[in-house]
Amino acid sequence: METIIDTGIYTAWGLALDHAGGNIFWSVSGTGAISVAKKDGSSARTLLTSPDIIDTGDVVLDPRNELVYWVDSSKGKIDRAAMDGSGQTTIITGLRNPGFITIDFKEDRLYYRNHSYGVYSSDLLGKDIRQVLYEDGKWVFGIAVDEDVVYWSSVWQDSSSSWQAKIGKLSKSDLTKTVLVDGLVYPNGIYLSTAAPPGVTNVRP
Repeated sequence: METIIDTGIYTAWGLALDHAGGNIFWSVSGTGAISVAKKDGSSARTLLTSPDIIDTGDVVLDPRNELVYWVDSSKGKIDRAAMDGSGQTTIITGLRNPGFITIDFKEDRLYYRNHSYGVYSSDLLGKDIRQVLYEDGKWVFGIAVDEDVVYWSSVWQDSSSSWQAKIGKLSKSDLTKTVLVDGLVYPNGIYLSTAAPPGVTNVRP
């Protein structure tokens, strides 16, 4: 294992690889910054930072349209900008404790956590918002999407105050829920290698 970037005392929350451009993008919770570097860690620089970005959460790339999307957890919103840092704009506001975001590249939709326990979706402009999944008391800790299924991980406390966790899947066609794995301890993020187009990897560190 090799350390290529050290964010110091702050947590690198979101991570995405642009293979075509040879770049790695990441968000740092506590600094309100989106940063970029070469995949070997060189040429690191802050891509986006402003008083309007307080606590950045997850980050996801749409290389087809040369866009980066991210969650501002403290202000309950989702922003986007060009992958060169220009054209920053807010597309969704009024969220409650968001933190995770991914893209359905087949249907051109965002999927993200809202209200702590829910998975919501919208189009890539932040319109046509839908509630996809909601399990009261179970914190969503990761989301991945393919052509037919939404995958998610969740964490909760049972009646004895012990922490429980699972990974589930939700059919897009009939909304049937299935538990894939349970008995886990804090499954932090989900990565689906077939979900993104060639040349991009969107993950959670």
